[in-house]
Amino acid sequence: MKNKFVTLAAVLMFAAATLLLTACNGGNEPPAPATPAPPAENVETPAQDPAPPVQDPAPAQPAAVSQAAGIWMTTMETDIGYGHAVYHVFTTLNEDGSGFEEYVWIEDGEIYLTMAFTWSAADGVITYHIPGVGDVSSEYSVTGNLLTMVGEAGTFIYERVDPQDLIEAFGTAFSDAVGVWATTMNTDIGYGVFEYHVVTSLYADGTGFEEYVWVEDGQVYLSVEFTWTAVDGVITYHMPGGDSFSSEYTVVGDILTMVGELGTFVYARVE
Repeated sequence: MKNKFVTLAAVLMFAAATLLLTACNGGNEPPAPATPAPPAENVETPAQDPAPPVQDPAPAQPAAVSQAAGIWMTTMETDIGYGHAVYHVFTTLNEDGSGFEEYVWIEDGEIYLTMAFTWSAADGVITYHIPGVGDVSSEYSVTGNLLTMVGEAGTFIYERVDPQDLIEAFGTAFSDAVGVWATTMNTDIGYGVFEYHVVTSLYADGTGFEEYVWVEDGQVYLSVEFTWTAVDGVITYHMPGGDSFSSEYTVVGDILTMVGELGTFVYARVE
């Protein structure tokens, strides 16, 4: 699905007019001497109410309060050269203004395209800010569980979906934990305490990878591969030897928090 730019432009032009007033004396007789004006009386000028303050225009609607926030799905089809393929488009619009789209073939459930972007919504117009592409805008409305977008590419109707249903249907691909995360820890290695980074990569296909990097010299001293699942707010690492480790987790913006038997660990999103 491709949307194009919707550009609104307005040009206001103003013209100014100036009135010139000229007073002329006429006649042949000399003008009569001017009669002096009586002295002015002291007249109090009535107090005037101060002008009301100028109201600032209403701010643009942030993503967090937009009805468009959520996970939405629509179904499309495309000509792939040797036939028509039908696919789902899953659009995730997070409240922090981040978003991504995943295109999933219906035939085999494979994700063939993922696109990340940021988004904003104001005055009934939603705009995707796509790196390397630019801004793509559409008029939008939300009625119940339906999101309708109208742009240059056409009209598209999405249905709101439950994120847990997506995880159950497609595995980790739709988990908000997908990404690359990093935190900093320290350990006592017998002759001193050393700091190290833990960089955790959680891929959409359910595979994962962790690297432990010394802060002092940037050397990777340990790498671990695993698979992972996320169900009902619990993320589980399945290690090659058969062991598994589970933690409750939450994602708020670019912060991943895991709470398990070993303690609480807070990661920041790297990618």
